[in-house]
Amino acid sequence: MTQGAFDGSFDLASSDETPSSRSESVLRGWLPVVGPFTVGASFLLLCIWTWGRWFDPLVDFGRELYVPWRLREGQVLFRDIAWFNGPFSAYFNAALFRVFGTSITTLVVANLTILAAGTALLYLLVRSHASHLTATVTAVVALALFGFGHLSALGNFNFVAPYSHEATHGLVLGAAALAALGRWSAIRRSGWLGLAGALLGLCFLTKGEIFLAAAAGCGVLLAFAWRERDEPAAARARQAGLWLASVALPALASFVLLSFGMPASKALKGTLGSWPWIVGGSAMEITFYRRISGLLDPKRSALELVVWAAEWLLVLVPAMLLALAARRRKVLAMTAAAVAAPLIVALLLTRVGWLKWLGVARPVPVFVAAFAAWLLVAGGSVTGGARRRLIAWCVFALVLELKLILAVSLSGYGFVLALPGVVLLLVALLHHLPKWIDSRGGSGDVFRILALGVVAAAVLGNLVFAAGWMNRKSHTVGRGADRFLADRPGPIVQEAVDEIEAICPPGQTFTVLPEGIMLNYLARRESASRFVNFMPPELAFFGEATMVEDLESNRPDYVLVTHRPTLEYGLPRFGEDYGRELWSWIESHYEPIALYGDPPLRDDSKFGIELRRRRVGPEAARGR
Repeated sequence: MTQGAFDGSFDLASSDETPSSRSESVLRGWLPVVGPFTVGASFLLLCIWTWGRWFDPLVDFGRELYVPWRLREGQVLFRDIAWFNGPFSAYFNAALFRVFGTSITTLVVANLTILAAGTALLYLLVRSHASHLTATVTAVVALALFGFGHLSALGNFNFVAPYSHEATHGLVLGAAALAALGRWSAIRRSGWLGLAGALLGLCFLTKGEIFLAAAAGCGVLLAFAWRERDEPAAARARQAGLWLASVALPALASFVLLSFGMPASKALKGTLGSWPWIVGGSAMEITFYRRISGLLDPKRSALELVVWAAEWLLVLVPAMLLALAARRRKVLAMTAAAVAAPLIVALLLTRVGWLKWLGVARPVPVFVAAFAAWLLVAGGSVTGGARRRLIAWCVFALVLELKLILAVSLSGYGFVLALPGVVLLLVALLHHLPKWIDSRGGSGDVFRILALGVVAAAVLGNLVFAAGWMNRKSHTVGRGADRFLADRPGPIVQEAVDEIEAICPPGQTFTVLPEGIMLNYLARRESASRFVNFMPPELAFFGEATMVEDLESNRPDYVLVTHRPTLEYGLPRFGEDYGRELWSWIESHYEPIALYGDPPLRDDSKFGIELRRRRVGPEAARGR
C-alpha cells in the first residue's frame, strides 16, 4: 500500500488488492476510469438538477454579489464598506467581475470551477490512500450533501452560492495547504513547503475559525514530519523560517495594499478580519451562535448527540459482527449482504423522518476522535508517516467542528465545517474498518456493502429533503446573466427591483433594512450606508448608534424595509426586539410610498417590502 493521500504522493495506480485472475486484472484496469467518470457524471447531474436554485433572493448571497461589485467600481473594503471577515474573497470575486463581467453567472461559473477542483483534490487524496470505491463514494457524497446541498429553506449553504465565500475559499485553501505540506513531508522539496505556507496565509485572510483548524492540522503535520527524520537543528530552523515567512507574506501584502486606502490601524484591523470578534468573544454573546454550537442548551444537545451515536452503533455494530463471523462461505455472506443493503436503505428511509436526517452528522466529532485515537494506539496497516498524516487531518476536522461542537449538522454552516469530518468517517467505514475485519479473518466486503447501504440511506434522505425546498423555487428573479429561481418572495422582490429602477435613477441611492442588499445589486444602485446588513450580528459587532450616525450622515434617497424574521437570533423582529433606534430614525425621516406584497414586520406567515421616500419640507425638519 502506498502512503497515499495524506503524504501527497497522488499515486492513482496504487491499490491494496492483488489480482488473482485475468478477469480481476481486466476489471481493475477499468477502475481508474469508472471512478472519475462516476464523480464527473454526478457533478454534471447535480448541477443540472439544482441549476439556478442555489440562491435566496434576500438573505446572505446578495452581500456576496454587492460587495465585489462595489469594489470593482472603486470602493475600498473596510473604508467604504464595513466588513468583518478577511479581505481575500471579496477582492478575489471583485477581480472576477473585472475580468469576466459583473453578473451572477460569473460568480456561479467560478464557484463551480472551484468546486470541481476541490472535488478532484478530494478524490486524489482519498484514492491514493484507499480504494477506487472509497474515493468515488466519498467524492459523490461530498457533492450531493455539501457541494450542491440545499438542506434549509434559505439555500446559500452550498459551494455554488455560499452564504460566505470566505467559508468555501477558506476550506479549499486550508485543505490544499495540508495536502501541499503532506507532499513536502514525503519528498522534502522546499517549494512544496513554501506553497503550503502561502496557501495557509491566504486562508488566514478568509475566516478565523477555518484558519485555526488548518493551522492546527499543519502544526501537527510539521511536528510529525520533523520526528520522522533526524535532521540538524539548523535545517529545521530554515524550514520553519521558510514556512512562517510564507504564511506571513499574504497578510503582509494585504496590510500594505489596504494601507494605500486607509490609515495603518484600519488596514491592520481589516487584515485581521474576523479575529477581533473571535478574540473579543462578541460572536458567542449572540444567541444564534450559541444555538448552532449546541451551547444554548448543552445538556439537551449532549443527550441528542448520545442518542444519535447509539443509533449509529445499533446499525454498524451488528454489521461488523456479521462481517467478522463470515469466515467461511464468504461469497454466500456477500450475497446476503448485497440483498440486505437495499433493505437497510428502505428501512432507514421509512422509519426515520426526513427532518431527522439533518442530525445524522451529530456524532461525527465523536467518531473522528475515536478514529484518531485508534490511529494513535493501533493503526492497523496504516503505519509510519501515513498514520501521522491521517491524524493531522483528524485534527483539522475536529477543530473545524468546534463551532458546532454539540450540534454538528449537514445543514447550515455544516456544509463547510462538517465536510472534512464526514470524509474521514467515510474513509474509516469503507476502507480502514473493512481492512481490519479482513485482518481478523472476517469479510471486510460484507461490512463494506452494509455500510454502503447506510450511507445510501443517509444521502437519499437528505436529497429528498433538499428536493422539497428546491421544488418550491419556480419564480424568476433578475434578468440576463443575473437570472435565478426563487420561492414565494421572488415575484415581490422582482416587482420592488423594477419599481426602484424606474424611480431611482443611477446616481441616487437606496438602503435596505434589515437585510436585502440583493435588491441593490439587481437594480445596480448603490446603498448610501457603509453597512451591508442591519441584522443582530452586525448590530453587535459595529453598534447600532454607529449605524444610525452613518445613515444620518449619508441620507439615502429611498429606504426599503423588508420582512425578515430573525427568531434564530432570539430577537424575532426588527424595530421591536432589536434595531429600535434604526426604526425610529426611518420613521422620522422617510414616508411610505409603495408596498409590494404584505406589510412587512407584522405577520411572519406573509412577505412584503415597503418602499419609503425621504421626507421633504416641514416634516423633514421636524424629523431632524
